[in-house]
Amino acid sequence: MRRLALVGVITVLFFACGGENRERNMKPAQAVPEARLEAVVIEPDTPTVETGVRAMPRFRENPRRTVPLTYEWFVNGDRVPEVEKAALPREKYQREDRIRCRVRPHAGGRWIKSDSVTVLNAPPHFRPGRVPGFDIPGEFIHQVFAEDPDNDPVTYRLVSPLDRGIELDPRTGMIRWRVESLPEEAQPGTQPRMEDEGAGALPAAIEPEPAAESEDPFLVALRIEADDGHGGIARHQILLDLRRGEEVIDIH
Repeated sequence: MRRLALVGVITVLFFACGGENRERNMKPAQAVPEARLEAVVIEPDTPTVETGVRAMPRFRENPRRTVPLTYEWFVNGDRVPEVEKAALPREKYQREDRIRCRVRPHAGGRWIKSDSVTVLNAPPHFRPGRVPGFDIPGEFIHQVFAEDPDNDPVTYRLVSPLDRGIELDPRTGMIRWRVESLPEEAQPGTQPRMEDEGAGALPAAIEPEPAAESEDPFLVALRIEADDGHGGIARHQILLDLRRGEEVIDIH
């Protein structure tokens, strides 16, 4: 009995020592480093009412998990109520407004402010529309329409041709052209040259590639501009085939 008791005591001491060693050899769990918010950037830095506005947080280290953030938006220095997300709704700002945002983690910490951005003018856009056919002799009647994202009134202007008696109402975009006869120099059997579709409405500072002049006298390119009065210009072209009395292609 004494021998069995001695063996039991030795066994207990052995496992006890082994357990302490295991605990002593275990490495402590590494804590996940706190994600530190370093900066806030508003994108794009040249917004319009069409582009949208979004705050992009920048962290000192890449966070290993999603960090809940609190957003506060300001337009012209005034806090935008009930908007606590990364995106500022488009109905909350307009052209020439100054926008900034500040952000901090839900867990607390200091607010990080963004730089201010100014909302720029958005150019108008021509609305696509089917060009009607017409007879010769007869009158070509068509109305172009350009929408302005900033709700500015748009003025229309005929760029070319200016020597064919084509009338364009600058306020309504209504085109009227009385065509009495086909061009005398037209050669029978001439085939119309098709134009490729061009780019959309562009700001005034960006000039689109000019369409190539057609060698076919039956083809007439009506070039029109819409101006919003704030530097935004949209360009539109209608290529008419007088032989068929209808458009070949409508370039927006």
